[in-house]
Formats: sequence, structure tokens, C-alpha cells
Amino acid sequence: MSSILKEMQFIEYTDRKFEEPIAIIGLPDVGLVGAIATVHLTRELKLPEHGYAYYDLIPPVILLHGGELKSPIRIYANEKVITLISEIALPTQTILALSKKIVHWIMEKKGKYILMLSGLGVPNRMDIEEPKVYGVATNMEGKKLLQENGIEILQEGFIAGANALILRECIKNKIPAILLLSESFTEFPDPAAAASILKAFSKITGIQIDTKKLIEQAEEIRIKARELMRRTQRQLKAMRKIQESEVPLMYR
Repeated sequence: MSSILKEMQFIEYTDRKFEEPIAIIGLPDVGLVGAIATVHLTRELKLPEHGYAYYDLIPPVILLHGGELKSPIRIYANEKVITLISEIALPTQTILALSKKIVHWIMEKKGKYILMLSGLGVPNRMDIEEPKVYGVATNMEGKKLLQENGIEILQEGFIAGANALILRECIKNKIPAILLLSESFTEFPDPAAAASILKAFSKITGIQIDTKKLIEQAEEIRIKARELMRRTQRQLKAMRKIQESEVPLMYR
């Protein structure tokens, strides 16, 4: 095992027995789409907290929720669903270690596949009433699943940051993975894009997630997430995340 996998630890509270779980990853990203969607999903499914990530290079932050101290990067789970959320913007070195750890940990749990939720910044987002969701898959089964559920496969573009690292690690280790990308604002928290991506999530997993509260609380979410969005935006620029909406040079 590489040193980076030894240094990044997932501390689990219980020895839960998993049953080929799907793992949903929603880290701070474009429009905070994945983070907002994964937090909402976790609450709707009433998933218990299963553990947290421990790593020396995680920013020195401890959160308070209901008077309890919490790690900023936490794992929630039942026997069939695992979610991983981060309530802070992550530096590049932390993202590298976390991405590798996620994939290898899910392999240990005999996960069915990894599902990432993210945003795809579009310049005309203000004119879009219901954001469209695109998909990327690491194997033919995943592509078929997307097509069967009417989710268009993204044909050209860049994927950067944590999602790219997770996909790369999944390809290397032959782990099925799907990335869902919802059209979103680039620089503002986008709960509506999170609602769209959860509808696509429900289609491909069969797990129904009610997004009514998400839409009703959209303004409150935008206000609460402003500082995280600012910090995330700085990190995205460092990783050239904005390039995802561009076409690679090879295809110009």
C-alpha cells in the first residue's frame, strides 16, 4: 500500500456489514452542486454518520453541529448506500490523497459502483429553467445505464479536480464509476442544479429522493454556502476546473 493511502485514514465508528453498496461522492465543486445534492440526499435517506477522514494535510478546521464536534469530511452509510461529504474547500494535496483513499476503501467494502455528483458551469445558466444533466461512465455498463435513463453522455470536454482523480483511479483499478454533471452557475451555489442532478440520480439508482425541500430552501442554502463557494472558487481556479466547459485541443 502506498504511503499516501496509509496517511489518509477513514476512521469508522462501527463495523458495519455492507451489501454491495453504491458510494455517492459530492465534494465542493462548480456551483457546489455535488456538495448540496449529497447533503440533501444524506438527510432524505436519514443515513447515520459512519465515520470521517483523518489526514494531516486536511485544513485545521473542526465544525460544530448541534453542539457536537464534527470532522469537515464525513462518511454516512447504511448497508447499501454510502455518502461522503466535505464542508470545506480542499487543497490539492488533500484531494489527491482523498481520491485514492475513496476508491480503495470502496473496493474493500465490495462496492457496486462509485457515483459522483458535480456541476458543469455554463455561461447562459440564468436563461435555463431546468438544468440539463450529462453523464460520464468508466465502462460500457455505466454508459448503458445512462442511456437507458435518458441521460446524455458528455462527448467532449475536460474533467478536473477530485472527479478526474477518482475517475482515473477507478479506471486503473477497474472499478465501475459514473459522474453526473448538471448545468450550473460557475461562481454561485446552485440548489436548482442540485435538484436536477438528484432527479437523474433517482432514475439510475431507483432510490427516490424528494427535492421539494431543496427547492423551498434554495435561498437559505445560497446564503449559507456563500463563503464555501468563495473558497471553492479559488481552489477551482488553481486546478483549472473551469476548463470542463471547453473542448480539448485535439477536437478543435
